[in-house]
Amino acid sequence: MPQAGVVHVRVQVFFIGAPKGFIDEVRNHLESSFPGVSFNYSTLSNTNEASASASQIPNDTVGVIVFNFWSIPGIVRPILTRGIPTLLVSETYGGSGEFLMEYSRALRANLPVYGIVLRDTSNLGYLDRYVRMFLTIGRLRDSKIVAIVGPDELNLMRLEYPLSVDLYSLSSYLQSIFGVKITLIDVREFNERYYGKVSDVDARPIAERWFKGAERVVDHTLDDLIKPAKLYLALRRLVEDYKADAVTIDDIVLYNSGFLDTWPCLPFMELTLRDRVVSACEGDLVSATLMLMMKYYANVPGFINDPAIDMGKGEVVYFHCYAPINAKGFGSGELSPYVITPAHGGSKKLSIHVRLPVNEAVTVLGLSPEERILTIHTAKTVDNEYSLRACATKLVAKANVEALARNWVWRAGWHRVVFYGDWRNDVKVLARFLKLNVIEEDA
Repeated sequence: MPQAGVVHVRVQVFFIGAPKGFIDEVRNHLESSFPGVSFNYSTLSNTNEASASASQIPNDTVGVIVFNFWSIPGIVRPILTRGIPTLLVSETYGGSGEFLMEYSRALRANLPVYGIVLRDTSNLGYLDRYVRMFLTIGRLRDSKIVAIVGPDELNLMRLEYPLSVDLYSLSSYLQSIFGVKITLIDVREFNERYYGKVSDVDARPIAERWFKGAERVVDHTLDDLIKPAKLYLALRRLVEDYKADAVTIDDIVLYNSGFLDTWPCLPFMELTLRDRVVSACEGDLVSATLMLMMKYYANVPGFINDPAIDMGKGEVVYFHCYAPINAKGFGSGELSPYVITPAHGGSKKLSIHVRLPVNEAVTVLGLSPEERILTIHTAKTVDNEYSLRACATKLVAKANVEALARNWVWRAGWHRVVFYGDWRNDVKVLARFLKLNVIEEDA
């Protein structure tokens, strides 16, 4: 499978009044920590140099770091106003004046700037999270999502049918924010070129592995798993051919309309675990993009879900028919047990109940691309419920459910994506670099 390594990206670094020893230390740290990044260094001593240098920053630069040790009025402004994601690091005694004058101005102008002021600038480990954010932006711009959709939906999106404005504009919004490229595939073409060419013989070993690996198998035989195993092999080949980083299937529509004869829950489990490919159900391009973002930044898979709140218990049930069994991280050896089971009262087969880790912090993200709003809330997982009611995986967590009910961003839809770990502060900074407004739905 094609695996995205470290994408070659460009980061500009400016030094204003920094001692030579500090400059050398920064260069050594950045280049040893991020060998795949092309760092360009410049020193500035006045506003004219800053203006000239800012105008010459290459357009493919994904991020800028400014180290400011002098309070020369207006020297950082030409850099901040270029609109490139910028980390402004100021030394407390030398740079606070310029920082206080310019940073608040940049925030009010909604520029993609994040600033920190430090007395001790020598411990350079703090830089790493921000450079990882720049890398994430670069990798998103280099990413491809393949979406398998039905012929009617494909026509609506390609023809930009007026009554389907949200549908056909979605790809453009996502590309304008994140830079991701989206390719739409007609399900009939997918079936002919990929799914229809996989044999039962090739699929059986995978079906056997799933069957043996399950904690339990409820109301399914080994033969029931052959079709999803064939779907996995077909998706794997599709991803290879298109060099895709993520795949999504409009599965509910395609299954109910007869274009698909199986469900992608088990195939998505395999793609996420073995191939480290982001896999999203229901043709959810928005969630797929968020999952790519968190894969690149935090190396954690996402769990797309429908959140359901219980105000009596102060809990949220995050439910869907698939969740990653390696929820702690791509490549993590800590795998969750899973049950192959019917769901939705027994009407839907080939679902997966995953017993996800409990007593863990999770960060839950959503996105309204048109409004450029990123939603965040955090929760603590407390339980997993198993029943045939609704979807198969039901992760229960404690959260501020009253605030969620008040603050829910309806244009971000019902889907949210759960990521293990408390990433709230990191995501808020990354959102600023992407010029996204953040709404903390649990505030």
